[in-house]
Amino acid sequence: IAPYPLPAVVVFAMTTLAPPIVGLIGLSLLSVVILVYLFKREALLWILYLPILESFALGQFSLVWLFLLKRGSALSLALLTLKPNLFPLALPGLATRRDLWRPFALWCIAIYAPTFLLRPAWLAEWLTRVFGGHDGRIVSGTSASLWPVPLLAFAGAGLLLLTQHYSWQAIFTSFNPTLRAYDYTLLAGISRWLIPLSWLVGAAMIAVQAAWPMALIGIAAALLSPVHEASNPTHLTRAKIRDNLTA
Repeated sequence: IAPYPLPAVVVFAMTTLAPPIVGLIGLSLLSVVILVYLFKREALLWILYLPILESFALGQFSLVWLFLLKRGSALSLALLTLKPNLFPLALPGLATRRDLWRPFALWCIAIYAPTFLLRPAWLAEWLTRVFGGHDGRIVSGTSASLWPVPLLAFAGAGLLLLTQHYSWQAIFTSFNPTLRAYDYTLLAGISRWLIPLSWLVGAAMIAVQAAWPMALIGIAAALLSPVHEASNPTHLTRAKIRDNLTA
């Protein structure tokens, strides 16, 4: 069942009740609706963002995860846990919204508790699978991250430190060994410059026959976003966390 927890597997299994072409068309239409809802007239621009195009081409749920992240409600964040390798992107916003903690926990219980009746040992089995060295993205270094190129990873980290762009989005995407190129859909909307940059890194991916150049999008997203943006839920500061804990 790796890399998804059992509740996600149950949801995906239910989608197979319809013919594959029907499911693909339905997901594509839903993705288009989400794209227009999130970006309005700029949807025509962001559909050219390479990770989004790849999501459409491969029938991925990337725009659904992006919607859940941007929605930022207790229910949407609980549903985002169904994609564990992307959920940490929501942690800064969740940490600074104390009012979400209780309903988020209750929704997680509602989503996950019934699956233990279906298969009581699934969590142990899933964790063993995930951390047991069976993930080809990590073992074979095929992820869209800087893990396969350590020197470039150190250079990217150094650049973020020197420019004081402490972006959790960049840290969690560019240095996350479990991501695929389409997962960078979740950075859509940060800057229009990411659209042409995505095509440049796409060309680099073809040239080196590897996915790691896409990780440069995470670094670029950090450099192109404001250093201090109080309204940005992914800009995590000690002050925000302290204020919420003492409120």
